[in-house]
Amino acid sequence: MSNIPILHNDFCSGCGVCVAVCPVSAIEMSLDKYGELKPTATVNKCTECGLCKTCYFYAEKTKSSCTQKTDLPGDIIQCFVGGVNNADDRSKTHSGGMATWILRQILEQNIVDYVICVTTNNNKFSLFSYTIVNDSADIKKSAGSKYVQVSADQVVRHILNHSGRYVIIGLPCLIQTLHAARKKIPKLKERLFFLLGLTCLHNKTNFFNSHISSFFKSSSHNVNIIYRYKCGRTPLPPVIKIEDENNAKVWLPEDPVNRHIWSVFSNASFGIKACNCCDDVFAEYSDASFMDAWLPAYKNKPEGNSIVIVRNPLINEIILDGIKKAEISLAIISSADAKGSQTAAIHKKTKVLSRYLYYYPKKGLILPERKVTPQKPSQGELIEIILQETLRAVSGRCYAKIKKQGHFLFLYRNIFLFYFWLHERYFQLRNIFRTIVQKVYK
Repeated sequence: MSNIPILHNDFCSGCGVCVAVCPVSAIEMSLDKYGELKPTATVNKCTECGLCKTCYFYAEKTKSSCTQKTDLPGDIIQCFVGGVNNADDRSKTHSGGMATWILRQILEQNIVDYVICVTTNNNKFSLFSYTIVNDSADIKKSAGSKYVQVSADQVVRHILNHSGRYVIIGLPCLIQTLHAARKKIPKLKERLFFLLGLTCLHNKTNFFNSHISSFFKSSSHNVNIIYRYKCGRTPLPPVIKIEDENNAKVWLPEDPVNRHIWSVFSNASFGIKACNCCDDVFAEYSDASFMDAWLPAYKNKPEGNSIVIVRNPLINEIILDGIKKAEISLAIISSADAKGSQTAAIHKKTKVLSRYLYYYPKKGLILPERKVTPQKPSQGELIEIILQETLRAVSGRCYAKIKKQGHFLFLYRNIFLFYFWLHERYFQLRNIFRTIVQKVYK
């Protein structure tokens, strides 16, 4: 067995930072049997430097503590809601376009030399990859959320090997790990000027994309998925668009394929176990974090709106200057409103998390320290956890078989779909039962 500590971790988001910071290149990213991106040993020459332990999910022994959490962790300067005024730019984003606008301003004002963002770029693991850009037009091409694992190992390694001023945007787990790594690695602290965060409910393995693509039936290797395509309709339920060089398909909310895909996204299918142990909703160590404005006054507007939580004075100045120049239209909101826009993510990363923090150690898994107290799940909650964990395993293993043995596509895809159908029927019956009980005991 390898002596590299991070390889014995039970939880991994696939961010790839451990691979990049390893001074002897003893780790690489690969897919496990569930389709999750995880580090594996290339050579057994670990120097026990401990840099890979900066991982947000690393733990040597299970710890659980309960600390007082503020509404929005971090030193917050201001919270804004709104979006960019350029209609064309806004139409190419999933919300109000503020993350893309901030990245462009930081680059165009020569505050940084390079922007690191996720772009469509098919590689051996994913439809998407982290890319280093120094052109504002390339930043615009990266607009829109990507709901699958993307490793940042190559770009972080590039930062370590090439001087310059960088900004990176990513999910809370990546921001947490980079924040910890900057404390230990002077080059990262010197060169990585800004960390921008994206609020996250949960992420998916790249088999989620494979499943979506199976409905498109394209033979091309250049498939692009727009998970929330803007076409004049309200943001929820989302419209999905998938395209290659020759064809494009749009699935509207009333389309059964659309409903199925978002049902798959909302449950544990193609899920990542680490997401069940994340307690960071708002990317609390970022200089600014971005999220959809799921507030009553904004959530039904077709153009989409962003909420921006600002923790860095320079970014706050950039935003205020943009408002003066009428490039963006933003209103100041309270931290309570910003928090209220993410009730689903908060529920998952507090109440649901507390049940998993109790459940996983019973299975012998080692958990990192979290700011939520473990709570024993009720019998019904335990059944739901077991169903979700089984669905995660079934979906991952079926699509791993498909990837390895493509001629069994029909068999394994339908094994997954059958189990998915049973899973959905259980939750439908549960909801019906709850409704009846509520009416009887009201």
